[in-house]
Amino acid sequence: MDLAVLKIEGATFPTLKLGDSGSANMGDWVVAIGNPYGFDHTVTVGVLSANERQISIQDTEGQRNYEHLLQTDASINPGNSGGLC
Repeated sequence: MDLAVLKIEGATFPTLKLGDSGSANMGDWVVAIGNPYGFDHTVTVGVLSANERQISIQDTEGQRNYEHLLQTDASINPGNSGGLC
């Protein structure tokens, strides 16, 4: 899981409507934008292959369960925060 935080100085910027992941369909194009591994300005694209995916990960603390995930073949590396549909 990754999180993006963006701060922009200034005023009166145009706005964009945020996407609704609940309306994403399998086969939709997706984009991941970020700075993985310290590389500047990377963009990867892919296709949404599943929504509402569930996974379980075993670790030393026990089992972690994740639900309601989007699965894509776009390269999502640490730092690719804010992949957009």
